[in-house]
Amino acid sequence: MDYVSIPQTRGCLNEEELRETAAAQRLAINSIPAYVARANNFWVCAPSGVRHEDGERCDYATWSSRGWCRMEECCLALNNCGDGRPKPRAAGRYLPLSPSISLSLLLGRPLLVTQPIGQRPRVQVLDSLDRLTVHTQRRTAVLTGRFTCCETGHRRKTADGREECLPCDKVALRPVLSALYETQLATLRSKFEAQPGHAGPFWDVLDASMRGDGTFFKHMLLRMHRQCLLAESLQEPAEGEAPPGASGMPIGWSKRFEELELRDLEEYVRTWGVDGLEEQREELATLAAREGHLPILRYIVERYGAPLRVEPNPAGLTPLQEVARLGCLQVVRYVLQAQGVDRAAINHRSPSTGCSALSDAAMRGHAGVVSLLLAAGAQVDAPRKDGKTALHCAAEQGHAAVVRQLLRAGADPLAREEEGRTPAELAEVWHEDARAFLLAAEEHQGQS
Repeated sequence: MDYVSIPQTRGCLNEEELRETAAAQRLAINSIPAYVARANNFWVCAPSGVRHEDGERCDYATWSSRGWCRMEECCLALNNCGDGRPKPRAAGRYLPLSPSISLSLLLGRPLLVTQPIGQRPRVQVLDSLDRLTVHTQRRTAVLTGRFTCCETGHRRKTADGREECLPCDKVALRPVLSALYETQLATLRSKFEAQPGHAGPFWDVLDASMRGDGTFFKHMLLRMHRQCLLAESLQEPAEGEAPPGASGMPIGWSKRFEELELRDLEEYVRTWGVDGLEEQREELATLAAREGHLPILRYIVERYGAPLRVEPNPAGLTPLQEVARLGCLQVVRYVLQAQGVDRAAINHRSPSTGCSALSDAAMRGHAGVVSLLLAAGAQVDAPRKDGKTALHCAAEQGHAAVVRQLLRAGADPLAREEEGRTPAELAEVWHEDARAFLLAAEEHQGQS
């Protein structure tokens, strides 16, 4: 219903009608966050195998490539801040549609119906935290999505044959998205600062948050994903570049490292709202690394004298694992160089799930990070506790470029996870390129 709910400028017959429609469109755009926040459920009905009259694919992959569709889903993720109702207890990633399933249990997460027309529909539910931590990347950002206005060069033909300029949808969406992000960040901070547990050692603060309402944890997650949520380019900016946000503040960057002073670090510490953080230098360095804030990270390590932790933190993750998840190539490179990480550290697997820096980077489709880790000695087929290798993780998310990288590095296309499935069997039907690479590799290995 999104298309018919927002006035469209296509089809306007004259300049006056275009201006009136554009004004109504701006009002509709500004209402998207409020509308999504008040919707009982968020359905995505995108059957596989469907094509437009012109032959173009029309499935979940094409739906999720559109900037407007991404905006609506991103508003859902931001409004819930990685939250959601408890997961229904069901095996696998799919839930059958039946009267016994209460949709109120799924509030706060997209409900995907992607089976080909004619098959019994099933609901695929994205875990709310996965939506924020796995699916939120620069390539899936609202402003890196496809927009018809940009694809047509912001020009169109009118009914009387004249050519006129089209306003860019990104210009309209940018302040709405940025304002929602800043509002949610400020709301979370005000909530956790009102609690007595926000003062003290960082891990005590985080533990108290996880045992309570989770506001500090959610605040940290939003901080960590700011670069991805508000990205306008697939390429990360060079160190010190500061693309402006709605408030005119840098998005994840500051001055260049050479220009930073102690007062800049003090201001950075204040933005976290944790009392005494400036004295917890090791955790401060890790927070800057998590956020992909290379200038501040360098200042903390090189001038403030903070060590960059090599060993796992209390959650069982190393700094390398945490920055590999976010895909900030410059920060990953810095961590590798600063620590002189040996192969044992590169291949560290978390005690809870057995994930490694490579499997986490592969799951999120970070091809550049995968290349760095493989060159540094990462084990290509090391399994997690559920038996999934990095190739399984990349295949399951449809990351064709990473699938090809891992296959070229010697990953086993016939490896099976704990339920006996190969990487190709985990790839969704709309992940056409990834499936093609995997099936060809299976065939080649079977013949050799």
